[in-house]
Amino acid sequence: MMRNLLTLFIISLSLQMVSGQELNATVTVNAERMTDVNPQIFKNLENKLFEFLNTTKWTNKEYKLNEKIECNFFINVSEFNSNNVSATLQIQSSRPIFNSTYRSPILNLNDKDFNFTFVEFEQLIYDQNSFNSNLTSVLAFYVNIIIGLDMDSYSDLGGTKYLDIASNIMNVAQPSGFKGWSQSEGNNNNRYFLISDMLSSTFVPYRKAMFEYHLKV
Repeated sequence: MMRNLLTLFIISLSLQMVSGQELNATVTVNAERMTDVNPQIFKNLENKLFEFLNTTKWTNKEYKLNEKIECNFFINVSEFNSNNVSATLQIQSSRPIFNSTYRSPILNLNDKDFNFTFVEFEQLIYDQNSFNSNLTSVLAFYVNIIIGLDMDSYSDLGGTKYLDIASNIMNVAQPSGFKGWSQSEGNNNNRYFLISDMLSSTFVPYRKAMFEYHLKV
């Protein structure tokens, strides 16, 4: 009897922990071009990223199951060599419209410089103040943008804190040498310019308009 109660308690606790996370993320890794690589590697990558995105505690807020942010991460692998991956990353997020079965799109981005090292059995570690891998830094960067813009849609500039975190991740990642983080790359569509634009005074009216739109619908 005691063992059954303990099992139920553990199950209940684990469900509470999962329900408290912020994202309901799907992850798709498309590696159909990698015909000479064991496809299980990419399935393991997909599973690991799903777990990383959905179980990491990204904020100090408790999210109920119906409050989780719906988002999609689509990784299209173009090259794999000695654990080094070249890919593109498409990110989408949406939020529900009140009193409706419809969802409103919030974010749709395509990152063409998603390069990282993936070792199957290494733990994915995230710390916004240190660079552990380009894989976790890029994902954490976009997660904080997703959360920031989602919060903007519920309160006036409510997501600024998380856009600031994304900016900090960008600053910490710059010395790594991975593409996508630097102002000097000659690519004004990279992560540096994305977060700089989002935090600029020019972008503030768009963030405010998103809140006002969702306030009306």
